[in-house]
Amino acid sequence: MEKRVSRPRDGTARYGGEEFIALRPETDDPAAAQVAEKIRIQVQHVWSAMADHITVSLQQGDRIDRMV
Repeated sequence: MEKRVSRPRDGTARYGGEEFIALRPETDDPAAAQVAEKIRIQVQHVWSAMADHITVSLQQGDRIDRMV
């Protein structure tokens, strides 16, 4: 995932046991959708010893100033 989040101000982190987050400030919706699709394709080719398939759920959001 870090390969898809590569600008100096971007960041990735593990959140919980199996969840990850990619922070891409100042990214518009079309660019965020492109990054999400690249991550989805990358995950599609991951092999797991724990399961015969891996699922991925991708979301994008903006306007942290609206959060309370």
